[in-house]
Amino acid sequence: MAALTAAGPRLVVKLGERGALCADGPRRYLASPPPVTVADTTGAGDCFNAGVIAGLLGGLDLPAAVALGCAAGAASTRAPGGTAGCPDLPAARALAMAVTVREVTPAPLPPPQA
Repeated sequence: MAALTAAGPRLVVKLGERGALCADGPRRYLASPPPVTVADTTGAGDCFNAGVIAGLLGGLDLPAAVALGCAAGAASTRAPGGTAGCPDLPAARALAMAVTVREVTPAPLPPPQA
């Protein structure tokens, strides 16, 4: 992570079903997505990105924007296809309340789930 953050003060790394890791200056955060029943992961990364961007444009700090991204990505997996499960902003905000974000130092990657 130190080598990656040397390029700039903010960084987000998607971890798939494990959530996301972000760096905001010297602080590191791990966001764990809410539990969902997965039907299809097509488009989940795009929905994650959209959630992060919407959060930042809406004035959220980076950890909260990443939580919104995790919620949008997780929600999108609940229906088959790339867009059928994509949540609207109010639904993503509601689901973001179930995202766990914790500060980590140093920033370890969580182990893969079996």
